[in-house]
Amino acid sequence: MANGMCVQLKSLKGFEAFAAVFKHGTRFAYRGISAFVVFRAPGRHNADSTDATTTNDAEPIHVSGASVTLYFGVTAKKRTRPAVLRNRVKRLLRESLRHSVRRLLEHSQTLEEFTCIERLVLVCNIIPERPTMLRLQMLTPLVERILKQVLAHAKHQSSPTLIQQQP
Repeated sequence: MANGMCVQLKSLKGFEAFAAVFKHGTRFAYRGISAFVVFRAPGRHNADSTDATTTNDAEPIHVSGASVTLYFGVTAKKRTRPAVLRNRVKRLLRESLRHSVRRLLEHSQTLEEFTCIERLVLVCNIIPERPTMLRLQMLTPLVERILKQVLAHAKHQSSPTLIQQQP
């Protein structure tokens, strides 16, 4: 792994944490996967403070010194039945997020681009007929595409705009 970058993934817990992201976040969607993202306020750095809405089971993704903490949550619609299928969907979303972040860090994305994301919730709207029809290889490209949209949006928002001066 190349240059000392680390993204720690910490899980969001509790209804209030998810509700806040749904209420205040920006929605991105692609082929049955939605992402709600709360962006970090400009000038606010990645303070690694733990609160009641997160767990301490951080899963660092090392690509080689600096560190960013990304708080994330995954959910599936209640209509995804039975519960076994819903839990499989959530497990696959978590793992596809890990794979996608790792791939983006290895292939061009910089750690600074991830610092703009404060909280992220992935929602799966895909309902397969059987649990075995849903595979990690199917979800990872979708999650990666959404992450690229999120990072492009954040880059666009953080770029300084030119203000024309009046003569």
